[in-house]
Amino acid sequence: MTPELQQSLKMLQLSSQDLAEFLMSELEKNPLLVEDEGESYVQAPQEQDSSQSDLTEIAENRDLNSNNDSLDYDFSQTWQNGEITSGGKGGYIDGDMEFDRTLEGEVDFRQKLIQDFFLDVEETSKRILGVYMIDFLDDAGYFIGDIHDIATNFGCDYQDVEDILHSLQRLEPAGIFARSLSECLCLQLEDKGRLDPCIFTLISNLELLGMNKYDILMDLCDVNFEELEEMIAEVKGLNPKPAAGYMIKEMTPTQPDVFITKRNDDGFGIEVNSAALPKVLADRRYYTEVSSMTKDKEAKKYITQNWQNANFITKALAQRADTMLKTAAAIVKYQEDFFKYGIKYLKPLTLAQIAEEIGMHESTVSRVTSNKYMQTPRGSFEMKYFFISGVGGVAGDVASTSVKETIKEIIKAEDIEKPFSDDFIGKELKKRGIQISRRTVMKYREAMEIPSSYDRK
Repeated sequence: MTPELQQSLKMLQLSSQDLAEFLMSELEKNPLLVEDEGESYVQAPQEQDSSQSDLTEIAENRDLNSNNDSLDYDFSQTWQNGEITSGGKGGYIDGDMEFDRTLEGEVDFRQKLIQDFFLDVEETSKRILGVYMIDFLDDAGYFIGDIHDIATNFGCDYQDVEDILHSLQRLEPAGIFARSLSECLCLQLEDKGRLDPCIFTLISNLELLGMNKYDILMDLCDVNFEELEEMIAEVKGLNPKPAAGYMIKEMTPTQPDVFITKRNDDGFGIEVNSAALPKVLADRRYYTEVSSMTKDKEAKKYITQNWQNANFITKALAQRADTMLKTAAAIVKYQEDFFKYGIKYLKPLTLAQIAEEIGMHESTVSRVTSNKYMQTPRGSFEMKYFFISGVGGVAGDVASTSVKETIKEIIKAEDIEKPFSDDFIGKELKKRGIQISRRTVMKYREAMEIPSSYDRK
C-alpha cells in the first residue's frame, strides 16, 4: 500500500475533529497549502440542478485527477432525497482489496455496554434506540437523557423508551443508567436480592438520613435501631458512581458532518457540513511564482513535493466529502419511512447494501461511516447506527438464543459432583468467542430455569 493511499484511508476514517487537527498541522508544515479566507484561487464548480428529481441523485463520481485544487469542492452542494445512480468503482480510495484495519486497543466501556445490550435485544429498531440512549450515560454512570424527548424524536411511545431504559439498567456494573441517586442504589440492591420494603423506604428518605433523623427513619421503616444501623451500613457499601473509573468515550460531536432536512414536498435534503473543517486550498499562484524563481535542485524538489501533497490533500478531502454525501443519501433512501414516521418503520440495513448502492467497496463505507454524525429531523445519529445489526464485536453478533444454547451445552458436560460456576461458564464462553460477564451468564441461566451450581449438586 502506498503512503498516499494509507493517508487517504486515514483521512476517510477520521472524525471531523481529528481531521481538522490534521489539516491545521499540514497548514503549518506546507507553505503551498493555505487556509481559504475568502479569496478563491480556483473558480468553484457550478452546482448541479437537483430540482429535476424527487430523490437524492448523485449522477457521477468526481474526477479526482482534475485540476480543481479547492477543498470546498461541491461542499456547498445539496442533493435532494431520491434515487441514487451508481457511479462505479472509480477513485483511488476505493478498491476490491481489503486494507489493514487500524489496530484497536481494549474494548472501551461504551462498546462493552453495546455488546451486553445486544445479547438481550435482537430487534434492529430496539438496538438503534438502545445505542442512542447509551450515549446519554454520564461519567458517573447516570442516564441524563429525557425520555419524552427521545420518544418524540424516534416517533415511538414513551413506554417503548422506558422499556429500553430498563433493559439498559440490567447491564453491568449494577446501578448504571439510573436517573437519580436513590434509583442507582435501588438497582444495586435489587441486583444483590436485597431490595426489601424496609431498605427501599430508607433509600426513599435519604435526606432524613443525611440529617441523622434516626427516630423518624426507624418509624418509617418499621425497624429497631440495630436493624436500621445494618441497613445504613449496607447502603454506605453501595457505589453512588457506578461508572467511575471506566473509560467512557465522548460520543456527542460539537457539530454534525451531514445535515438531513425535511423539504416542503415531503422529501429530504442532504448536505455536507462545510463548516466542520477548515477550508484549505493548494496555492497555485505561489507555486508558480516560487517555481520560476528557484534554481537549486533540492529547493525545487521540496517545492514539488509540497505542491503534490497540497493537491493530494484537497482531492482526498473532496473524495471524502463526496463519499460521505453519497452514503448519507443512500441511508436516507433506505430509511425514508423511519425519518418520516418513526422507529417502527426502521429497516434492517447492511454495509454491503449501501456499498452496492453507491458503487463502492464495503470497507470504504465502513470507514466513511465511522465517527461521522448526521443531524436529522429525529436527532443526531452516528452514521453507523443504521447498520446496528453489525455493531458489537464478537458478542454483538451472537444472538441471545445461541448463547443460551451454548451455556446449556457447557452445563450438560459438567461433572454432577462438581458443577460449573457461572464464572467458569463465562470463561468457557470466552474461549468460544463469546465475551459476556458472570452476571449475564447468571441471567441467561435463570431464564432457562437452570439452578445455580450450588443447587445442581
